[in-house]
Amino acid sequence: MLRVRLHGRGGQGTKTAGSIISLAATLEGYHAQDSPMYGPERRGAPVASFVRISRDQVNERGYITSPDVVVLFDRSLASSKAVDPLAGLRKAGVLVANEGPEGTEGSVVRIDASSRARRLVGRDNVSAAMAAATCRALGISRVENVLSAVETELREVGLADQDVQKNLALAEECYSLVPALGVRDQDSPEAEHALAEVRYAPHYVSTSLIMSTGNSPQKKTGGWRTSRPVIDYSKCTNCMVCFVYCPDSAIHLDADGAPRIDYDNCKGCMICLTECPIRAVSEEAP
Repeated sequence: MLRVRLHGRGGQGTKTAGSIISLAATLEGYHAQDSPMYGPERRGAPVASFVRISRDQVNERGYITSPDVVVLFDRSLASSKAVDPLAGLRKAGVLVANEGPEGTEGSVVRIDASSRARRLVGRDNVSAAMAAATCRALGISRVENVLSAVETELREVGLADQDVQKNLALAEECYSLVPALGVRDQDSPEAEHALAEVRYAPHYVSTSLIMSTGNSPQKKTGGWRTSRPVIDYSKCTNCMVCFVYCPDSAIHLDADGAPRIDYDNCKGCMICLTECPIRAVSEEAP
């Protein structure tokens, strides 16, 4: 059995990529299963998805702790101790990473999916790109199966026809850039399961008591960004619309009333761009 674990941020298409890989493997004649980690689906928040592929029926369930392949959608996650995307990756495992410079070094495949997505699709959604690259690395040999899976899954999430076609072009390009590594599956028939001991919790855990000083200011959420808003001050009229509409108070006004973005905490929701009446805000890569 091949076990694939995908790590990305909300909005990059991590869950959709898992479904594409699973469907492509099924079309290739395998049994496959995909399941996302539900809970932190907010845009920019770390998310994960899990795919199992086998010649036999897949009976395993739950998180994958010892993957054969790790797919990394955002390189900023690599330095996150909370996420630790490479945890448990087997010695003979493969890392497929969305970053440049592109190329393959041993068991690491790098592909600049974000730049290609912005060029071909118009936005940094890399589900089709990363799924296609992973399918190729896994050894799924028929590109038509991969493209069929991309089209099926993207139409299922409601993408317009023109956007589906752009993503198909993106997927085909990324598939062609990655060598077929033929990832070796694990020797053990079943995954290693991590057991958690559930202990009795004292009564104050579920009460509204404040037991320690708040630490939320220490949690910098700027790393959640998949896009970065930039203000053109030659156009800005200090109308304060972006300041008012920012849902996370990541924009403040300086002494002259000009808006300043706190990039340590800006999540890149781009509401400021949407609401700016004179389009003084533009979108850039993070």
